Amino acid sequence: MKQNTIIALIILFSLILIISSCEMETPVMPPRDNPNDPGNPNYQDPFAEIKSGPLDGSTISTNSVTFTWQGRLPASSFSYKLVGFDADWSNYNTITSVSYDYLDEEQYIFQVKEKYINGDPQDTSTARSFTVNAISGPAFVMNKQLNTVVTGNFFTIEVMAEEVTDLMGVYIKIIFTPGMIYISDIEEGTFLNSNAPDGTAFITGSTGLANALGWLEINASRLGGNPPGASGSGALARITFQAVEPGASYVNFSPGGACQMRDSDNNAINFNSLVSSRVEIN
Repeated sequence: MKQNTIIALIILFSLILIISSCEMETPVMPPRDNPNDPGNPNYQDPFAEIKSGPLDGSTISTNSVTFTWQGRLPASSFSYKLVGFDADWSNYNTITSVSYDYLDEEQYIFQVKEKYINGDPQDTSTARSFTVNAISGPAFVMNKQLNTVVTGNFFTIEVMAEEVTDLMGVYIKIIFTPGMIYISDIEEGTFLNSNAPDGTAFITGSTGLANALGWLEINASRLGGNPPGASGSGALARITFQAVEPGASYVNFSPGGACQMRDSDNNAINFNSLVSSRVEIN
């Protein structure tokens, strides 16, 4: 009996020591060092920094641009959009640069935003606005310079006079790839109607013959007015095409002096360039 009592006291004393030692140790929480964790006191919201490209508010003299950027964290993904060129935002991906070609003479806004690997997105995109002024007139220009279209769909190209003075009339010959695209409609532009002339003449070849041959002629002129000629930039004609076969092609001005500009004294206006349009059919 006495031996049993001693054994019980030893067991009880051991339990007391174990319980006391457990109560003395306080667990320590590990520090929050995950930069993706919003609970981290050093957490920063996603932000894509544009590293290169046209400066905000600048005017560039080329129709091509490249933007590069970086995020706060190396494992981030990005979405971007060029307002005035892209219809939608890109899908999120890990690329950090993009190039654009065939930009028209317009103002654009490039936007980019970062998204962390945990899904946290940048609330307000980083943006830069810029203007393209790549064509030195006088010139004949097609707008848009790049048309991306699905087979069977229609698209419209404006035939423009760029930076002209006292323009009274034009002769334009346009060539394209028959079988890939067809002319659906031709309309007179508004430029020669500026400043209320006494009237205008707008004469074109038939669309059926143009689609068979792969070229179209346009004769357009003002019929007097004050001032007699039109000055500035604007649309001479609007041509609607239908995409027929997939592939890449161009709508070009005929080279070699075929296109002409005339002033109110019927003198030739020398122009600097003929800017064509690229068509990509999917």
